[in-house]
Parts: sequence; C-alpha cells; structure tokens
Amino acid sequence: MRCGTIPATMNTKIVVRRIGVISMAKIMGVIYSMIGLIVGTVFSLIAVTGEAVGSPVGGSSGLSETMMGIGAIILFPIVCGVAGFVLGLLSGAIYNLAVRIIGGVAIEGVQSES
Repeated sequence: MRCGTIPATMNTKIVVRRIGVISMAKIMGVIYSMIGLIVGTVFSLIAVTGEAVGSPVGGSSGLSETMMGIGAIILFPIVCGVAGFVLGLLSGAIYNLAVRIIGGVAIEGVQSES
C-alpha cells in the first residue's frame, strides 16, 4: 500500500451470458486428460501389482498385465482428453442455448486495487 492512498474495493457482479464453445472444449479436454493420467496411473499400478503377485498355475506369463499397464498410462489420457473435448463442446453449446431462456450465471466478486 502506498503512503496516503486507500485501496478501493467494491462489489462487482458479472453475469456470464455466453461461453466460447471452443474455449470450454479446450479447458475440459485438458482437465479430463489430467484425470485420465491419474486413472491410467492407478490402473497401471493395479496391473503391475497383479503381475508381481503372480497368477495361478497355468495362467498368463504376466506380459499382458505389463502391456495393459503401459497402455493405460498412454491411452487413458488420450481417450479421456478427447471425451472431455467433445463434452466441452456439448456443454458450451447447451449452456449458450439455455442462457437465452433462463439468463446467465451471476458471479459476484470484490474488485480491489493491487
């Protein structure tokens, strides 16, 4: 804070009347990819643990569990990211249609001088 000045604060209300559909899709794609990476890692750890514990007599050699574990880390983020992108497109488009009927989402915040 500078000497002799008081920071101005005021309540600010914003109504979101439209969402950029592509922007929404990109953000959701990234978020879903991160979730897919986490889920893929957990799935991979479960597959590797299953391989380490061993399989019953006459079971598989463990190579399939290893490949599933590696595939999970690679494929889950890609599949989830694409799904998130598509869902983001749909969500943004549906929001833009619904906002015409109902109105936008009101967000209230405080604006401060920093």
